[in-house]
Amino acid sequence: MRIILFNVGHGFCAFVKSESGATLLIDCGCSENFSPVKYIVENELDGVVPINGKHLTKMIVTHPHDDHIKDISRLIQLLPPYLLLRTKFKWEDVKTPNSDESEYENLNEYAAWQESYSAVPVQAPDWGKVSIQTFKVPQLLVSGCNNSKAVNNSSYAVVVTYTGSTWVQKFLFGGDLEESGWKELLATNAAFRNAVAGVTFNFPSHHGHGSGYCGELFDAIGSKPHMNLISVTDKDPHVDGNYSQQANGIHFSSDFSDLRKTLTTRTHGSIFIDVNETGYATVYHRDLPDNVDEIPAYLRAILGSVK
Repeated sequence: MRIILFNVGHGFCAFVKSESGATLLIDCGCSENFSPVKYIVENELDGVVPINGKHLTKMIVTHPHDDHIKDISRLIQLLPPYLLLRTKFKWEDVKTPNSDESEYENLNEYAAWQESYSAVPVQAPDWGKVSIQTFKVPQLLVSGCNNSKAVNNSSYAVVVTYTGSTWVQKFLFGGDLEESGWKELLATNAAFRNAVAGVTFNFPSHHGHGSGYCGELFDAIGSKPHMNLISVTDKDPHVDGNYSQQANGIHFSSDFSDLRKTLTTRTHGSIFIDVNETGYATVYHRDLPDNVDEIPAYLRAILGSVK
């Protein structure tokens, strides 16, 4: 399987491709010069098994803040998912009171589009050896709250598990959950506690900010993850230093002199994890080139994603 944490500056977008050819996108942030959706379409669809003509098996929108849905137009045009998991909101609760409506072009487009996902799916995806679990803190966002922190705590936590005969690799994605949200999940949801036990790769919530750090979460994980992989912008000084302590680390040199416990998109660019059939994970990073030019018409026709 492959997991990519894309460098989108201030935002989040992660892609998962299972060994069976199923695909998952967690959020769809993008930067001014780089579109993860476009990159996936042009580079990551080999071996993908489409369902109903859709090359993206499932999309999870952890929560609808702009930095997590900024690539929505390209997603709708080029890579619409077969399945969509999201929370339905009273959209005025996501917007800042008295704000300029022009700030919410992406949110308005997303809000209208997600309404099209109302039918019961007719085909169950084949995820192979991969399983996906999602968890939410209940009843944190209420009508009229207009509270960014509450929207953060409405995030889905996603656990992706790749299981072999004698090994398990487990990946945790936290959206923008704040410390209070993690504590609520840990206190009230035994299934969540079981799911995070033994996480091997953690993608910290809220871009690694201190507001999303939760020591109790690492207690529940038990043995420390191999690494914490953080999506953070160049100008963000708020990555919590505790993450560098809450990992066992991976050696990036043959002489074992370069042990890294965290990687950030700010420093390392887009981060790839490839897991082979024996459970061995290879972690590497790349500076992916800018790609904001339009997808060629012939490619869109091949994908069947533009009507």
